[in-house]
Amino acid sequence: MKNNAVLNRFGTYCGWSALGLASLYGVMWSTNKLFGDPAYGIMIVFSIFALYALWSMAKSSVESEERQKRWDAEEAQRKQSRKMLTE
Repeated sequence: MKNNAVLNRFGTYCGWSALGLASLYGVMWSTNKLFGDPAYGIMIVFSIFALYALWSMAKSSVESEERQKRWDAEEAQRKQSRKMLTE
């Protein structure tokens, strides 16, 4: 059973990789036809990846701050409940 799960995951990864490579080839082919140089396609793909990385970092930072505020509020509530129990 474990081998089937590994094989299914491997097939999924191969499929996504093939789809990504086909997309990259399509972008490179179209920029070669439109602009005469496939390097523009590489710049477009890297720019999209860079923007996605920046978006992911900003999202992670905001979520982390919200999580920290929630944890601080829960900790303050716990301390308050302990204080009430000891009185």
